[in-house]
Amino acid sequence: MKFTLSKNSAITIHRYDSYEELAQMVTPALQSGSVSLSGGSTYKELCKALAKLKPDLSMSWFCATDERVVPFEDPNSNWGSVVAPMLDACGIPEQSYNHYETEGFLRMLLRNRFDTEPYLFDAVFLGVGEDGHLASLFPGTTAINDMKKSILSTKSPKGVENRITLGPRVIVDAQRVVVVMAGASKESCIDSMLHHELTVPFLSILSRRAESEMYLDAHLYDYLKATVSSWL
Repeated sequence: MKFTLSKNSAITIHRYDSYEELAQMVTPALQSGSVSLSGGSTYKELCKALAKLKPDLSMSWFCATDERVVPFEDPNSNWGSVVAPMLDACGIPEQSYNHYETEGFLRMLLRNRFDTEPYLFDAVFLGVGEDGHLASLFPGTTAINDMKKSILSTKSPKGVENRITLGPRVIVDAQRVVVVMAGASKESCIDSMLHHELTVPFLSILSRRAESEMYLDAHLYDYLKATVSSWL
């Protein structure tokens, strides 16, 4: 399904019926080169499915799209608890060290990979929160419109407060942006998309790109189709 978000941007929307199916669908993007990965409950399940699938990811380089400022061993660390076990299962445990707790360390990782700015990722994977945030770019903050900095420190309104994230500039410039959403609690995000509420963080970012990809679980995909049909 193709959804026109604005005059200059569109989203290709796919349905998945299980995390196992999703893992197979997104593997080509994971194998594309320089890749950033999000965390959260959706990616926790996706990474579990990828760990079972064990695709060959040896030609790619991974870092977190955003991270909570906690140690690697902390259960709240997306990288330590969600991504690293998947990297281990896929045979690239050395990339577990691409964890960061400061802007400086993330900048060092990126400079080692890209040499200089701009940092052009082959694929950026994103989730969306119930409030419409993506990465650690939250509603009502200036961070969502900061197109100068590649790395930002932000604060979450709930959970672990201090975050570090790739800036909107890096996400917008990526070759591919892959958004994954799951669960009935994200129906409000679908509503925002259908109403073209471009001030909502995830829509603000996607509207600045010509093309993006979105993967919705069966519930959200059917909700989207039913809502659109009710308007016709």
